[in-house]
Amino acid sequence: MDALAKLSAATYALAEAKTLDDVKRIIDIAEAARTYARAAKLGLEAANHAAEVKLRAERKAGELLTQLAEQSKPNPNGLNQHTEVRFHAGIEPATPYSAALTDSDITRTTAHRWQTVAQVPEEVFEEHVAEVKQEQRELTSAGLLRLAGEIKQAAETIARAAKLGLEAANHAAEVKLRAERKAGELLQQLERAPGARTDMQPADSLSAGSEYRQALDDSEVNERTARRWQTVAQVPDVDPTKGYLCRAIVVA
Repeated sequence: MDALAKLSAATYALAEAKTLDDVKRIIDIAEAARTYARAAKLGLEAANHAAEVKLRAERKAGELLTQLAEQSKPNPNGLNQHTEVRFHAGIEPATPYSAALTDSDITRTTAHRWQTVAQVPEEVFEEHVAEVKQEQRELTSAGLLRLAGEIKQAAETIARAAKLGLEAANHAAEVKLRAERKAGELLQQLERAPGARTDMQPADSLSAGSEYRQALDDSEVNERTARRWQTVAQVPDVDPTKGYLCRAIVVA
């Protein structure tokens, strides 16, 4: 059976492949078909067809390897459920991930590359393949890896922007809390001034000349807000980022 015939059979086999060995075999068949198509000058379409099968197989291999890597993560005791205990010095305990690489003769560099291309979202991958074919460019693993790198870089940029946004929001909130504490302290001073109401007097019994009441009217601050600010001001002078001021506001 020639390379292209094997490729046709491998295309159908990929959907049913369950093991890393099966997928790796399809990758090898697709690469052989791609090499043959280029050497025989069968055209870009034939070469890209083989390359597409290879890329899809690499993505599937990456998914399988990612699953094995998750299974190989240590538990809080530093072991995993598949750890093989070795007592001989210098021998690293086997994991499902390392065992799979050894059994399938896959280097860690290749395994990482396959996992990287597997991280490209399905819709983005399909768009990439369609675009390369439409523009009559060569479909390669390197091109897909570049795309994966661009996606990762964009995600990191978004994450940094989100972090900066949170830091800015927290800074603004801290300034607001400190201002509310200051306002509460001023209101406490006015409430204790001669002519101000006592805690036992209803709000409507305040005299028109009360500095406290006058301050609320002039600043358009209602009684509830004034009480909240004063409650915040009663919190000991601590770092607002620890959450004490927020809890005081909730209580108020």
